[in-house]
Amino acid sequence: MYSVLVLINEKIKVTSVECHSCGPASNHTVLYRCQTCQNGFCDSHINSHAPCFTASYQQPQFQQSTNFGTRNPQSPNQQQSINWILNYTHAMQGDPRREPTNEEYEYILRSNPDIVTSGRESIDLFFGFLLILFVFGFQPVLNGLYSWQYVLILSLIITPAFVLHELGHKYTAIRYGKYARFTMIRKYLQMSLLFGFLGIRLAAPGATVILGKTTDDENGKFAAAGPAINFILAVIFFVLSQIFSNTYFPSLDWSLHEILILAIQVNSGLGLFNLLPVWQLDGKKILNWKSTVWIGLILLNATMLASSFLLF
Repeated sequence: MYSVLVLINEKIKVTSVECHSCGPASNHTVLYRCQTCQNGFCDSHINSHAPCFTASYQQPQFQQSTNFGTRNPQSPNQQQSINWILNYTHAMQGDPRREPTNEEYEYILRSNPDIVTSGRESIDLFFGFLLILFVFGFQPVLNGLYSWQYVLILSLIITPAFVLHELGHKYTAIRYGKYARFTMIRKYLQMSLLFGFLGIRLAAPGATVILGKTTDDENGKFAAAGPAINFILAVIFFVLSQIFSNTYFPSLDWSLHEILILAIQVNSGLGLFNLLPVWQLDGKKILNWKSTVWIGLILLNATMLASSFLLF
């Protein structure tokens, strides 16, 4: 699963390096352009320019904003807040506008109140993995259905299924020149924690966030990468299950064949879940792009899931 945060990136030239509030004596490297009055403002004065945003969206609470990039629950939705406050312009006189740097994109992510991030993708992935493990392992172990060995085996299976799925989204987007990385989403975290305590095995701790404008064609390709990787992993585990069909681990009370079958089910199940054409799941974006690709990925992952039950 992944999300797209849209920035308004107009190809313009900045003829002035002056902040509208600082006056003629100012000279700044980066200005933020107000889309209502089209004036440029420095980092120090962008917050105090809230009345212009208020007039645009008729939201008086913007006047209460004290930190760049923050908003309260009554503010416009995430895309609107991104659009009105995150329009970077290059302020070197006469030079064409540049794209934001990776550091600036990171600042955008951390400034978004809907996102929970440590600032490092590897740590975000680790906490996302722990949450998925909690959702799938907490209730079964608590109720005595499975032992700690089950949690250990599950962790070894979930790690590549979850991490490689998200990295598939990321590197496909990077190939198209986008900035992308996995981060946790606040409402997804809350939902997953609730499901974990209720014993509902459904978790979506975060998503690969792609910053910038994208087309339906690009969105479809970015989305398809995740379920496609889960299918490839399921095929690999299927082949391995045929090779190592008689290996048994007494300490775990599981055979390697059983572990590999579970790996097929986790990967194909994760792929099918993400292919649902609802919410922010991959299936909706793929279906908007090419229905044939969507149907093909469903059939491939469903075939692997069905084969896993036939192998027992």
